[in-house]
Amino acid sequence: CPSDYNPADFVMFLMETEPRDRLEGFRDIGRISRDSSFRPSADSSTPSRLDPSKMRKSFALQVWCLTQREWRSLRRDSAALKMRFFLTIFLSLLFSLVFVNVGVHDVLHEIQRRIGPWDSPMLKTPMFRGLRKRCVRVFYPEVNMLRQQLQTELEYHYKAVVQVGFVAMFSACQPTILSFPLERPVFLREFSSNMYGTVAYFVSKMAVEVPLGAAQALLALSISHRLMQLQGDFWQLWGTVCLLNACSISFSLLIGCIVRFPRESGAIGPLVFVPQLLMSGTFIPVQAIPQYMRWMQYISFLQYAVKLLAIVEFKRTDPMLRRLIFRTMEVDPDLTSTYASTLLLMCLAFSVVAIELLRRKAHSIY
Repeated sequence: CPSDYNPADFVMFLMETEPRDRLEGFRDIGRISRDSSFRPSADSSTPSRLDPSKMRKSFALQVWCLTQREWRSLRRDSAALKMRFFLTIFLSLLFSLVFVNVGVHDVLHEIQRRIGPWDSPMLKTPMFRGLRKRCVRVFYPEVNMLRQQLQTELEYHYKAVVQVGFVAMFSACQPTILSFPLERPVFLREFSSNMYGTVAYFVSKMAVEVPLGAAQALLALSISHRLMQLQGDFWQLWGTVCLLNACSISFSLLIGCIVRFPRESGAIGPLVFVPQLLMSGTFIPVQAIPQYMRWMQYISFLQYAVKLLAIVEFKRTDPMLRRLIFRTMEVDPDLTSTYASTLLLMCLAFSVVAIELLRRKAHSIY
């Protein structure tokens, strides 16, 4: 070969001298999709297309291998794991010290002591109810002031319950939203190699994130329940927070499937937290929100979780407190199963939409 020999020129020369039908055959071969597989048919020389899903291993094996890899990655990235638990401890301590002993209402005992003589069952009947109120107003005028103080304490108590749910949601959502887009190149490369499907990948992510969120919730609730002096059953509160965590993780994975780059996750993060907090009823009751914005309450999973937490927290307290807080915060204890079912359905809906978005975006790198 001469010293100035260029292989590309030789290839171009061959392409120019080849017949048109042969070049068109090369063009048709180049159109074969990357996720297609061909094999010779037994009864003809025409290749038969194989379904890519049939070339993979079983779904259970895909989930098992992906889950094992997720747990190994989690253990190896010890700095991020420690930061997640540190963030949970710090936020739990911060809110618990702000709302310390909020579950204890000494004003209630003072009111009951003062109106004890006028609290007989006979005076509570409709006939003597007005007389009872006038007698209490005349003989114990400071009772009204104590009742206003009690209502203020109840509002603080309810806000403390909301903060427990908010810490759980924030601790579960924020790391997932930031980390999921970082894994996008690895997922695209492995999915294009036909190693697993989108459903197996999503299930493996949930299988790791949900137990981790439950551990974070257990740690946060152990701190808040003791410092805030919460009155609800500990394990029922923890089960409710775990349900909120599962819904939060599925929603954060949905957001992670929408964004393409990690820098977009930080910008879209407030779209997750701010509407949830506004529609939770902490700052303003939902009925006081303008009519054209109330539709947002139906997609606010934090609202349903907070109502469940309020039912668990106040169902064992004094009946007067329970009626007052449920009426003020628009909580209906008869709808407990409805609230829980709504959270489960929202978690399932977020997961289905996220899997579909992930499947559509897996066919391109942009």
